[in-house]
Amino acid sequence: MTNPEMESLEAEEAFAEKMALVYELPLREKIRHLRGLRIKHRNLEDVANRMLELLCPCNDVSIISLAGVSGVGKSTLVFELVADLLVSADYGFPGGILPLSIPALKGQKTEASVVYDLALDAINEKMKDQKVAYEVIDGRIVMLPKREAKKVSAKQKEMMTALKNRQILALALDEFFHLLRFGDQHATLDSIKSCADDCGPKIIIIGGFEMLEAVDGYAQIQLRGSDLYLARYGAKSGCPDDEKEEEGWHKEEKEAYSEILVGIQNQWPYRERPNLAAHVDHFYTECLGNMRATKKLCAALAQKQDANHGQWDDEYFSDCRLQSAKLARMKAEFEEQEERIRGFDDGWMARDIVVDPPKKFPTSSQRGKEPATSRSQSR
Repeated sequence: MTNPEMESLEAEEAFAEKMALVYELPLREKIRHLRGLRIKHRNLEDVANRMLELLCPCNDVSIISLAGVSGVGKSTLVFELVADLLVSADYGFPGGILPLSIPALKGQKTEASVVYDLALDAINEKMKDQKVAYEVIDGRIVMLPKREAKKVSAKQKEMMTALKNRQILALALDEFFHLLRFGDQHATLDSIKSCADDCGPKIIIIGGFEMLEAVDGYAQIQLRGSDLYLARYGAKSGCPDDEKEEEGWHKEEKEAYSEILVGIQNQWPYRERPNLAAHVDHFYTECLGNMRATKKLCAALAQKQDANHGQWDDEYFSDCRLQSAKLARMKAEFEEQEERIRGFDDGWMARDIVVDPPKKFPTSSQRGKEPATSRSQSR
């Protein structure tokens, strides 16, 4: 038996052992298993590979905007799939991506300083002395007056220094629009631009189309960034205008979505597994090609099966449907947001910049011996 065959056999045995444990879990843990599944699929991999190119340290893209409707898998793409791809890419930044989720603080103004606090907490970095601010001028530490210590700039400098020391390649800000909605939009965008100008980690901002429109109107961000869009399957924004091509496009979308259902049914938490792919039309209608909605429907089906002592019945599909009014509202919201895409140029999906990553990156010690360069120098 060859090595590849041995590895394949070992992988199958490990998967069988894992699923044997899943079968014995209580319902609550089975549902958690379904919701936590990471299923690779066409749209996810296409955008992940494009983001990997943009994260290459040898290009002039310092801010990456990732947009999409809620539940399409944006966070999974950045925090899991792209993070895994970076390991094999060997970009010379072992710190990889630092993920941060921006909170929505009801009734409170959300300032850019929240990002600095979250980042410092995430890497267990404490301010040397929050009552003391300083600058490094000509290689010397210059202490600043106490009134300067409370300024956001002190936290920003501390964060950027800490991220550089830990060789973080990118700082990912999930739900970035919370900063724009509940804070000072121009001040926030200025802060992000300032961080990008500091030749430190790249900035990934994640959110919906409201975020993208706000950023699109800010030239300083556009000059430094590139945009990516993660679409749900069947989104009108990707549908061809030609009626003859539209039918073939819908067929391809449904086939790609069906592969997701196959991936889920292969990891179904009961020994008696349903043929989810055979009901692709039901899923496509009820879930609108959205990953979170798909997992939610699967969780409802699993609850039905658990109530029947683990026995499957295709009749569960007729019981697990969204109310027509709720489905209509969700579809209208998705389509309204996706329609905004048509207002962007064809190049907005980051196809305007093509950079071939180098075959090998210098080590940290080698980089220290080379003349200092920065992304801002080529602007």
